[in-house]
Amino acid sequence: VMWSTFVPYIPQSILPGAVAFSVAVIAVLM
Repeated sequence: VMWSTFVPYIPQSILPGAVAFSVAVIAVLM
């Protein structure tokens, strides 16, 4: 749900790194 509102704010240049970082954070929080 949050991805639809979070992703648009990420510049395309840092999208891969941000996604990897976000997945890691979510995995830790879960």
